[in-house]
Amino acid sequence: MNDTRHQCQQVANGWRGQFSIAVDQVVKPERTLRLILDFYRHFPDIELFVYPEVFNGVWDALVNGKVDVAIGATRASPVGERYSFRDMGFMPWLCVASPEHELAQISGKLNDDQMRAYPSLCLEDTSHSLPKRDTWALDNQRRLVVPDWNAGLNCIIDGLCVGMVPKHRALPLIRKGKLVVLELEQPLPDSPCCLTWSEKSHSPALSWLLSYLGDKETLNAEWLQEN
Repeated sequence: MNDTRHQCQQVANGWRGQFSIAVDQVVKPERTLRLILDFYRHFPDIELFVYPEVFNGVWDALVNGKVDVAIGATRASPVGERYSFRDMGFMPWLCVASPEHELAQISGKLNDDQMRAYPSLCLEDTSHSLPKRDTWALDNQRRLVVPDWNAGLNCIIDGLCVGMVPKHRALPLIRKGKLVVLELEQPLPDSPCCLTWSEKSHSPALSWLLSYLGDKETLNAEWLQEN
């Protein structure tokens, strides 16, 4: 009853609906903030919900109808439904550690056995129904699980672990001397990302968003690369 009353009040006040976006945590957080501000300037009477997700959690939110569109999803769709895609290009990773970490004292490229002896940062996949994926970790390597990149980077800076980090997040901390790059014999490949939405979705908000976000080059530069 309260929900119905609330909806009636919203309609009476001119409220037109809701729009939901899943954003993979690999993208630049400041770009997500700018999107929120720009959306509300254009649609002041639509409620915008933005859900930060990790790996298959992005697809899970889309498949289960939690969101209308996903930004930064991996290109390899784990589901069989029909979706529209826009390529975002590749997002590069860096393996980083505290300058005081033992691995940072070793010269040359590090092999798997050297890396395996130390905990690896892991963001837990937020998927509820689709199979979960691990962030970068070797077999028999202890994971240090964190909820987001801010917590993870603090753990790396504190020397609690090493980790694969989006390059756009790592570079500012490298420049400040808080992190160093670890060279690996087998580096993690850049991750292909995309913008995706259900082919069944049609709304003024979605049309605006697709135009606003731009083409592949714009998406890659604004969401996945360090300026």
